[in-house]
Amino acid sequence: MRNNKLLLINKIFKKKYYSSSKDILYKIYTHADILIKINNFLKKYLPIHLRKWYNVRNFKNNILIIETYNAGSMIRFLSEKSNLLCYLKKHIIPSLKEIDIKINPVFFKKTFVNNINKYKLKKKILSKYSTDLLLNIAEQSPKKLKHIIKNFIK
Repeated sequence: MRNNKLLLINKIFKKKYYSSSKDILYKIYTHADILIKINNFLKKYLPIHLRKWYNVRNFKNNILIIETYNAGSMIRFLSEKSNLLCYLKKHIIPSLKEIDIKINPVFFKKTFVNNINKYKLKKKILSKYSTDLLLNIAEQSPKKLKHIIKNFIK
């Protein structure tokens, strides 16, 4: 249990924790490499509707931790869990025991709210002919509908 606590980066590279700094850097490199391979594999083999709703969080004690943002996507992952476990054992991590799927609503806020701001829809401008037609319809319409059509044209 004592190895699972958080450590400052300065303490990690001191010799009393590890025999050399190369050992710890190699462990960090291999761990990151495994996570990248898992993430690429999942992007390739997951169904299309699940590809953007997950984040590979960690791999420790032969348990893969995947986070998703709500219970609906978690249920979809649970239905694919056995297939993922078999594929990952066969191709990437033979020592994998289990896949743990957790809900993290903050994950949705961090990734998708920023993407929505990037891809705001541009306001389509009506042609002159369309605006004239709508204005003619508005002139013949009741007062409330006339107001709605004029707001639409703006």
